[in-house]
Amino acid sequence: MRVHKKKPDFRIRRGAAAELEASKDLLDLGFDVYRSVSPAAPFDLAVHYEGKVLRVEVKMKTQKGVHFPPQLDTSKFDLLAVVDSETYQVGYVINDKLPDHEWLKEVLKGKVSPNNPYDLYYVWSKDEVHL
Repeated sequence: MRVHKKKPDFRIRRGAAAELEASKDLLDLGFDVYRSVSPAAPFDLAVHYEGKVLRVEVKMKTQKGVHFPPQLDTSKFDLLAVVDSETYQVGYVINDKLPDHEWLKEVLKGKVSPNNPYDLYYVWSKDEVHL
């Protein structure tokens, strides 16, 4: 009997790679990082820092920009991590509904964009992402 192996979807691989890159960056910044094993989880990572737990959604930026599905619910995550597909730099957008998030800007060391994550075209500089 011949078994056909289905090739993994390229988008799934790219998404997994982005999650690992964001995880590495968050670990380097001092966070404890927990990956979701559920493919239907409302966010990709959970991070812990000095008694605070945050939900992180990870997206990959390609030359075409960042795709945000219409059903993306920003109430289900606290931090958006955007990974550049060419340089693997990670930029962050803090959900403006997150109370008392000034500490997070300090921890993320200038990698935070203050603008709306729904702009699909990110322009990367050395250490931060601009929307």
